[in-house]
Amino acid sequence: MNGFFSSVPPARDWFYGVRTFGASMLALYIALLMEMPRPYWAMATVYIVSSPFVGPTSSKALYRAAGTLAGAAASVLLVPMFVQTPLLLAIVVGLWTGTLLFLSLHLRTANSYALMLAGYTMPLISLPVVDNPQAVFDIAVSRTEEIFLGIICAAVVGAMFWPRRLAPVFQATTEKWFSDASTYSQRFISRTCQPEEIGALRNSMVGSFNSLEMMIGQLSHEGARKQTVRNANELRGRMIHLLPVIDALDDALWALERRTPELLASLKPVLQKACD
Repeated sequence: MNGFFSSVPPARDWFYGVRTFGASMLALYIALLMEMPRPYWAMATVYIVSSPFVGPTSSKALYRAAGTLAGAAASVLLVPMFVQTPLLLAIVVGLWTGTLLFLSLHLRTANSYALMLAGYTMPLISLPVVDNPQAVFDIAVSRTEEIFLGIICAAVVGAMFWPRRLAPVFQATTEKWFSDASTYSQRFISRTCQPEEIGALRNSMVGSFNSLEMMIGQLSHEGARKQTVRNANELRGRMIHLLPVIDALDDALWALERRTPELLASLKPVLQKACD
């Protein structure tokens, strides 16, 4: 029984699941009530933009709305222009989608989500109407309404029922990174590092840093002060430089150990003081 209960998700995950399911059913009900052409788009949008935390849900909702508008506008603009040449239209759609997806993957910021949405919203609207271009405006409006409905339901329900803030998780992840960084630095300076231990510490630090980098872009969306966001970005910049600095110091100590071990021995008290 202990093994069974240990595999049961914690209560906060159940709350998140119930909240998301409720928001999706609300979106589906309203879409059916309004007789939207594809009500399941509203329901699916809830699951796409929902997050256990308030900040990511708000930011994804905002950027999904912006990306959807951009993709729908591009469809309405470009389909009539190239409707007589389907091959050229397919090339334009491919260039639009490929370029925006490329940019979204290389811009490691929260707002890159808008580029991704704009990239694949256009083909979702444009390609089905190649044989009936007169319907492009109606379909673009319908998709936008359905997606906006899902966004609103996800954001409102997520903010009202069991909201979770990102700040405590950000603080805990930062503390873990500093703990790993302290151990990593001490092992190198004291020359007591083992390869497997160093590899595990580096992987842990990189994983924590990647999580922090994603969270920093979401802090402003849950009401964090500008100074807090600025400090978080400054901390991120300093974290980036720690591993190269320690590696450079390790190279210098290794060179001393090989060439002038007596000089390294004379530096032992200084290194020990740095560890303490």
